[in-house]
Amino acid sequence: DGCDSDSDGDNVANSDDICYGYDDSLDADQDGIPDGCDSDSDGDNVANSDDICYGYDDSLDADQDGTPDGCDTEDNTQTDTDGDGVVDSADICEGYDDAVDTDGDGTPDGCDTSDGTTTDTDADGIMDSEDNCPNTANNDQADTDANGVGDVCESSTTAPSFPSLSAQTANVNSEFSYSFTVSDTQDIYDLTITATSTSDATTSTLDLTENTHFTYDTTTGLVTITWTPTSTDIGIHTVTFTATDSDAESTSTTFTITVEDELNEYEQSIVDYTTDLENYEIDYEDLEDDYDDAVDDEDEDDIDDALDSLDDLYDDVLDVQDELLDLEDDIKDAENDDEITNDEEDDLLDDLADLMDDYDDLIDDLEDILGIESTTSDDSSSSSSDGGSSNSGTDTTSDSGDDDYDVTVTTISPDTGSDTSYENTASSTSATTLVLLTAGVVLALLGLIALVGFTVLSRK
Repeated sequence: DGCDSDSDGDNVANSDDICYGYDDSLDADQDGIPDGCDSDSDGDNVANSDDICYGYDDSLDADQDGTPDGCDTEDNTQTDTDGDGVVDSADICEGYDDAVDTDGDGTPDGCDTSDGTTTDTDADGIMDSEDNCPNTANNDQADTDANGVGDVCESSTTAPSFPSLSAQTANVNSEFSYSFTVSDTQDIYDLTITATSTSDATTSTLDLTENTHFTYDTTTGLVTITWTPTSTDIGIHTVTFTATDSDAESTSTTFTITVEDELNEYEQSIVDYTTDLENYEIDYEDLEDDYDDAVDDEDEDDIDDALDSLDDLYDDVLDVQDELLDLEDDIKDAENDDEITNDEEDDLLDDLADLMDDYDDLIDDLEDILGIESTTSDDSSSSSSDGGSSNSGTDTTSDSGDDDYDVTVTTISPDTGSDTSYENTASSTSATTLVLLTAGVVLALLGLIALVGFTVLSRK
């Protein structure tokens, strides 16, 4: 040592050694005094000679068992098993992060049984509180439509759908009705339908609470708006309908209803006749089906009944056709009397012409099935019906007009090819009158001939 410039081997020359005989680099409490010469080397204010737990602060004793935490192997005060920054001795929820407490109730989520954070019903590794499908395993949490419900929990990932809805027009004091059908890949009755509206009207009376101004049929998906606007409703009403299914899939559609002033009497008449036409067309389709069924069944009585009903409908429609011609004259007179403007007359006559064309189409259909010579075109050739869906050839013949007529129906059976004829004969008033007149003329001629002959014989 006498010749060793660093006799304590701490790599510090003897001349510079702070603590000769000890390693100057060891300074546990970092106070600048190497531990070998520091009477309190761990800096806990307890002299080394009295230190209970050398190298640790003797004042830290969490469990108050007299053994400082640094040397206490029973309370794990220096161990953080779950790595959440809280030593095991102070850990509230071992194995989970104490800092995560979703509901803020003081119990970390890992140990909180009240909020579902520790329950994993489907055992997919995702707690129920975070699982988008808690009862069916889906650790990928796939949610195609991003609605918060996992794909495996949805019977469909397709939202309900509305048809394309066009802008509508309504009139003050006239009932407005509009229907459309909403559809879904699931059962229709699972849908919830809601509606809202905004408008620039003075005061809107449109109430889109279900069963007030709109109804929804859960069996067919039919949505119907029925509403009679008042004068305060004049303006544009923007209506939005939303359909939501049981999987929380939803879709919306928007259209407008423009409310205009009250119709004049001629406009109202056209509206009324249009409604009548719609009802007549429904009646015609029903009667046509009845007729086809009767022909298929070869039921003579049912055939006669169907033809009688069709004939009555035909008479009703012809009456309306005459009324439309009268309405046309009334519109022209109204313009001449300055009740309506020339532009209003033009619009009314255009609408009326379209309506009359529609009535003509229905008349043609009725004449076809009744075998009546057309009254709506120059083509006077008799027409025949192909029997519709009955696949039977059916010929009908008759006189025209409102008089009674003879009808003979011949049906060719698709199975046997045999002909079956049914004759519906009614006495004809016009024919009887003609026969009587003809008989009278013949008798008169015979009497004249007899008189001439008698005169000639007398002269001889």
